[in-house]
Amino acid sequence: LVTLGFGLIVHQLIINLIWLTRGNDGITNIKPVSIFGHTSKMPIDLGFLQLPAQANFYYLCLISLIAAAFVARRYQVTWVGRMWTALRQDNIGVASFGLNVPRFKVQTVAFGSAFAGLAGSLFAHQIGFISPDDFTLL
Repeated sequence: LVTLGFGLIVHQLIINLIWLTRGNDGITNIKPVSIFGHTSKMPIDLGFLQLPAQANFYYLCLISLIAAAFVARRYQVTWVGRMWTALRQDNIGVASFGLNVPRFKVQTVAFGSAFAGLAGSLFAHQIGFISPDDFTLL
């Protein structure tokens, strides 16, 4: 219940903090992603084949997915990933090794939220507009 309540409170804050988020009007004119002068709205020209502009965003998302999976896998095999696994199994056992469990849980949520932030930024750049109505409880 606390998580649902927190989500609803944050949604209302986003709507009511007009000076920061422009409320229900949203943030407009988000520029497309540009890499080395090539934007995600330009078609890909290979010389013998011209791919539509949507292919840019597909490949950008694919590269982002591969990079995120690589980072997640690298963390899984480090001591941090092993502590996440141990923390999932036994909080008391992990605390007995001297790990600050509440702080580590917050860091874990922040790590997972970084992936959600990446997805949200790609979403905003793709549609060029973002408003609180795009992110409701449903």
